[in-house]
Amino acid sequence: MLVLEPASTDRRLLEALEFVRANATRTSELIGDEYTAEEEVVDETTGEISTVTVRKHVDVSFAPEAWQKVIADKRRPGKLVRRHFEICVFSCLADELVRGDVAAVGSEAYANWQSQLLSWEDCQPHLATYCAEVGLPATASEFVAQLKTRMKNMAAAVDAGYPDNADLLIDEQGRPSLKARKSGGVAYHHIADNYIALFSRFVPCGVWEAVYIIEGLLEQESDAAPKEIHADTQGQSFPVFGLAHLFGFELLPRIRNFRDLTFHRPEPGVRYRHIDALFGEPINWQLIENHWQDLMKVAISIREGELSSITLLRRLRHDSKRNKIYRAFRELGRVIRTMVLLRHVSDATLRENITRATNMVESYNNFSKWIGFGNNGVIAENDPEEQEKAIKFNTLVADLVMYQTTLDMSLVLNQLRGEGETVHRADVAIMSPYQEDNVRRFGDYIYDLDAPLEGMEVHLDLEEEAAA
Repeated sequence: MLVLEPASTDRRLLEALEFVRANATRTSELIGDEYTAEEEVVDETTGEISTVTVRKHVDVSFAPEAWQKVIADKRRPGKLVRRHFEICVFSCLADELVRGDVAAVGSEAYANWQSQLLSWEDCQPHLATYCAEVGLPATASEFVAQLKTRMKNMAAAVDAGYPDNADLLIDEQGRPSLKARKSGGVAYHHIADNYIALFSRFVPCGVWEAVYIIEGLLEQESDAAPKEIHADTQGQSFPVFGLAHLFGFELLPRIRNFRDLTFHRPEPGVRYRHIDALFGEPINWQLIENHWQDLMKVAISIREGELSSITLLRRLRHDSKRNKIYRAFRELGRVIRTMVLLRHVSDATLRENITRATNMVESYNNFSKWIGFGNNGVIAENDPEEQEKAIKFNTLVADLVMYQTTLDMSLVLNQLRGEGETVHRADVAIMSPYQEDNVRRFGDYIYDLDAPLEGMEVHLDLEEEAAA
C-alpha cells in the first residue's frame, strides 16, 4: 500500500485524499463536504490527553483558484462535485509529490528529502572549515552583510559606468537591450577550459538539465578546481544560482532572455541616476538571514553525501509557498542572478567569454556525436545503466582522440619552431583538438592495454616567443 506523508505541518491535501478514499464507492454527482475525524484534546486543568470525535468540513484551500471554482456547487452550499473534486485532489497530489511537499514512504524518487538533511548540531562541526573552503562568512549576519555590500557596490558601479557603456540601452519601460556583437534524451557534459570532458551523464528527455550542473562539479575527480560554471539558458534558475554560490562556484550562463528578467533592488530606498528603471521589487534580506541555517544545512548535507543536489533541485524547481527552504533559496538566487545580470549588461568581455565557453561545449557535443557514429548516435537501450555506459564510453573515446590530436599538433608545432618558423601564442590559443579530418572512424578498433606509454607526453614550449 502506498503511504504518503507531508513534508511540512500542512496536512490539507492528505486530509482531502483521505476524504476521497472514504467516498471511493460513491457514484452520485454531488457529495457532502463534511466528514468525521478524531482529534486529540488536552485538558487545560489536568494536562491529560483524550481523543474526541468531531465533524469537520473538507478544507479545499490547498487547491488553486481555478480548481476551487469547479469543485463546489454554488447552488447547493456544502456540496462538492465529486468527479471534479477527485481529479483536483490527484492533480494537486502529483504537483506536490514533484515539489517535495508530499513524500512517498519507501520511495527513492519521492522520499522526504528534508529528512535526509543533517541536523544543525551535526552541521556545526563542519561549518567553519566548509565556509573557509568556499569563501563564505560563517555567521548569518556577516553572510547577508557581505552579499548586500557586493550587490550595492556592483549596482552603483554599473550606474556610474552607464554613460560610457555604448552597448547598453534602456527604453522608457525599463527594458534593457544590448547591441549585437559578432560571436560565435541528451548527453550532458561538463567541459573544462582545456577542452576535456570532466563529467558526462545521460539525461532523460523532459528532465530539467539545470539539476545536473552542480552534481557534475561535485562528482568530477580530476585535479581541476573550477570556480566558474558556464551553461546555456536552461541552466539558470534561482535555486541553481543560490546553490552555486553556497558551493563557491560562480554561475555565468548564457542569458538570451535577459530583457524579460527582473533586476531586484538591493534596498527599497536605493535609487540610481541612469539604471533605476531596470530594478523591480527589493531583496528580502531578513528572509535570507532567518533561514541561513537552513541554507547551510543543505549545502553541508550535500557535501557530506547525505543528500543529492539533483534530488534537492528537482524539488526546488517548482514554486512552493509552504516550503521555507525553497523561499530562502529563491531569495538568495535573486541576489546572485541580479549581480550576474548587472555584470552581463555592463561587461562586454564577460559576455564574449560566456559565449566562447558555451560555444566550446556545443563544439564538444558535435565532436562526441561524430565520434559515436554507431547506430547514428541513437542509444537503443532502455536500461538506464546501459544508457549511462554508452555516454561515458563515448566520452572516453572522444577524450582519447582529442589527446592524440593534441600530441600530433604539438609535435608539428615544435617541428615548425625547430625549422625557424615563428609560432604565435594567439594562433595556438584558437586551435581546437576537436578535429575530424585526421581521424579514420571506420575500420578495426584494436585495444592494447599493455601498449607502452613512452613518448606520449609532448611539451609545447612557447616561452621564447612570449619573451620576444
